Parts: sequence; structure tokens; C-alpha cells
Amino acid sequence: MLEADEILALAKSTITDTAVYVAKYNDVSAAVIYSQGSTETIRNWQFVVNSYVLYPDEGESLNNRQANIVVKTENGLIRIYQALAVPLAVISLISMAILTVAQIPNIRRKDRKLFDRWLVALAAFLMSYTVMFVYTVFSAWSTDLPIPFYCSAAYILMQIAQITAIYFAVSLLIKELPVLWKHKT
Repeated sequence: MLEADEILALAKSTITDTAVYVAKYNDVSAAVIYSQGSTETIRNWQFVVNSYVLYPDEGESLNNRQANIVVKTENGLIRIYQALAVPLAVISLISMAILTVAQIPNIRRKDRKLFDRWLVALAAFLMSYTVMFVYTVFSAWSTDLPIPFYCSAAYILMQIAQITAIYFAVSLLIKELPVLWKHKT
């Protein structure tokens, strides 16, 4: 059982290490892996996952060439994600700051017109953090198991959080900037 100080250390690790790891798409790549087992077992799994699989004795078959094309395409997209990861993270954090700053005067006036947007963006970030935190705790608890795929949901949740924050901030700025400029002139 984990103690409270260990959980706090894992929470800090989630913020400093796991979140940066997920935000930068570290160690994300696709590969062609040949199936193992009997032909019957491989066919059963092929039916279960609803995809063609690579049989160990296929060599340079059509399936193998198609799989290599898919893997090269996926790795190309992953490289694009990795190149855009840090700028997107910075822009999304700035967007969250804009939403938060815009929300402060509304709290004082008890105006909730921005509160729903701010709450949705914050909830998306918190869901991503929760998945990363559970992954970090589970990894610390079970160090013998190879479990990197348990963190895979954090990637899509982080993307949703970032895009949501950017969208809400940009839409706020588009709606509010003309109003602010009218008051100055």
C-alpha cells in the first residue's frame, strides 16, 4: 500500500515527468510485428481485432508491404505531432491563462457566461492529468509489468484539452477584442 508521502511524490512526478512525456509524444512510434502462435490462433485473433495480421511465414507478401506503408505513414504523422507538441502546449497554456484572466472579472460580477467554457477546458486538462496520475501510481506499484499502453488515453485527452482551450480562447478574443476596441475609440 502506498503511503501519503509516496502518493504526493507520485503526483509531483506526474506533473513534472509524465505530463511532459505525454505532451512531447516521447517514445511514440509504430512498428510491424509478426504474429506468433499457430495459424489457427492467429486467424482467431485476426477475426477478433478485425484487421489483417502478418503471419510469420509471409515474408514480403502484399499484407507486409501494406503494413509497412501504414507504419511509415503513422510514423510520419507522429513526427509531425512531436514537432508541434511543445508549441501547441505553450499556446494551450496561454489560452487557459487567457480564459482564467477573462473569468476573474465575471466571478466578481457573478456573471457566468464564460464559466462553462473555462470549466470544460479545465475539466479536459484534469481528466488528462488523472489518467497520467493513475498510470504513474500503477507503474510505481507494479514495476514488473510492461504497461506503457495504459497511458495511451492521456494522449488523446491532452489533445482534447489543448484544442478546447485554444478554441475557447480564440473565440473569446474574436468576440471580445472588437468590443474592447470600440470602448477605446
